[in-house]
Amino acid sequence: MKNIIKIIFLTFLTINAFAQESRELAIGQPNAIVDLRTHEGTALLKATWRSQNAEVIKAKFNAPGASDADPLLLYPTGKNIITNDITPKAGAADFNDSKWGAT
Repeated sequence: MKNIIKIIFLTFLTINAFAQESRELAIGQPNAIVDLRTHEGTALLKATWRSQNAEVIKAKFNAPGASDADPLLLYPTGKNIITNDITPKAGAADFNDSKWGAT
């Protein structure tokens, strides 16, 4: 009976060990680390923090609906609806934020 308990315990330990996932996001060491939250860090890179208030706008969208490629109704292939969105969207690298206020 003690051997069975030991085997069960070791099995659970092994399962937990393999359940952990680790990834290395960067290979090697960085050449420099700059903290952009500080005045010194932003001055070093000549960076400027800019901000703009977001605005909620109405936007056209499609509701989930039936299609040949979507049997689970997960994609917006249904009827046209109106939903909310935010503007501006500053995610693109070429986005021009030069008119935004510096913070």
